[in-house]
Amino acid sequence: TPTINEWHHIVGTYTGTKMQLWIDGVIVSEQAASGKISITSDLLYIGAVKPFSTEGGYSRFNGLVDETSIFNKQKEILH
Repeated sequence: TPTINEWHHIVGTYTGTKMQLWIDGVIVSEQAASGKISITSDLLYIGAVKPFSTEGGYSRFNGLVDETSIFNKQKEILH
């Protein structure tokens, strides 16, 4: 679990056979998955969750999100 008031490096990966969540270079969650990632016209939310009702309202991350990147190729993970 990330501690508050400290910077953390959080990465989600998908290899075509599994999804992984990394925090500070350590795998904290992993599960089997398959198939292509769908391409849609939906908005991408970073630091917020799309509202599930017509009344709106977002669940927002209470912190700072900095230096975000999205890659379409697997990058080497350095420990």
